[in-house]
Amino acid sequence: MFCNAIDHSKGSSACVSVERSAYNLEIMVRNDGICIFNKTAEDFNLDDERHAILELSKGKLTSDPSRHNGEGIFFTSRMFDDFAFWEPIFIHLR
Repeated sequence: MFCNAIDHSKGSSACVSVERSAYNLEIMVRNDGICIFNKTAEDFNLDDERHAILELSKGKLTSDPSRHNGEGIFFTSRMFDDFAFWEPIFIHLR
């Protein structure tokens, strides 16, 4: 997912955070780029982001087949009990 954020978001920065407890593991990848649904709709000439959600849910979709096979989101989403996308948010702490 970090590679996807770097390669596809058109952002300038990305951040990974991990929170762990005795029962849960939360991994969050954030970037300051374009939302995955907007990017997918743009790359595949889809009417809106809802169509992008449908296409992404099918799995194995990539806008850069020479570098990616489109399985990153597909398999990552099945590794966890919960998997979600949010609009890009990046907080830079000094």
